[in-house]
Amino acid sequence: MKVGQEIDLLVPSRQAKVVESAPEEGQSTQPTLFALPQSATPAEVNSIKPLQTEPISPLPGAMVIAEPKSVKLPYSEPAVIKPDIEASQPVKSQPAAILPPPNKIEKPSDLEKPIKVQPEVAQSKNGNNSIKWSWPTNGKILSKYTERTKGVSISGNAGQSVLASADGTVVYSGNSLRGYGNLIIVKHNDIYLSAYGHNSKILVREGETVSKGQKIAEMGNTDSEMVKLHFEIRERGKPVDPLKFLSN
Repeated sequence: MKVGQEIDLLVPSRQAKVVESAPEEGQSTQPTLFALPQSATPAEVNSIKPLQTEPISPLPGAMVIAEPKSVKLPYSEPAVIKPDIEASQPVKSQPAAILPPPNKIEKPSDLEKPIKVQPEVAQSKNGNNSIKWSWPTNGKILSKYTERTKGVSISGNAGQSVLASADGTVVYSGNSLRGYGNLIIVKHNDIYLSAYGHNSKILVREGETVSKGQKIAEMGNTDSEMVKLHFEIRERGKPVDPLKFLSN
C-alpha cells in the first residue's frame, strides 16, 4: 500500500474475500480487501457456571474427621522450617486415668457358712428293754453258756414243742449250718436274734412273723448224739448268755 492509494471496500454476505483484479496496463497491482459483516451486538457467550458440590453425608455410625485442616502459608524461611520444628517436638501424653480400687470382697460371716447336717440314726421300734423273753421249751439245763458252746442246751423228748422266745420274724429256716441240725433263726429287732437248733421238724418258713410262745418246731437230735434243744441269743451278731435274759 502507498500513500494516496484507493482501497475499495465491499461487504460480502458471509465472508471477506481478497480479490485480485487483473491489472490494467500501466497500473500497479493493488489488493482489494473485503470486510466481514459484524453483528450489531456482540455474540453471546454462554458462561460456564462452576459445579456446585453438595456435602456428602456420612454413613450412620461413621465418624467424620474435621480437624486438623491444612493451612497454606506463603513461602518464607520460617514457614519452611516450622514443620520440622513441630515434628521434632515430643508429643505430650495425656495422664492415665486412675481407676477406683475394686470393692473389697468381704468374707462371709459365720452365719452364712454351710451347716453340716448329721444324718439321723434310725431308732428301732423295739428297744433293748422292750423285749420280754420266755423259755423256748421245758427241760433241764444240760450245758451253760461258754465262748465255745455259745448258748445253752435244754433236755427234752423227741417231738416236744419248741416255742418262739419272743415276737419276731423268721430270717432263717434250714439245715445248711454245720453243727446245728435243723435250725431256725428269729430276728426280734435290729439288735437281738434267737436261734433254735437240733429240731426234728421245722414248722415255720423264712419271712414269717411269729409271736412269743408260738410253736415253731419239734425237738429232735439232728446233728446231735441226743435229743435236746440248742438255744442262743445274739446281741448285734455276737453270742451272749441266754440265762441273763430268761426269767426264773
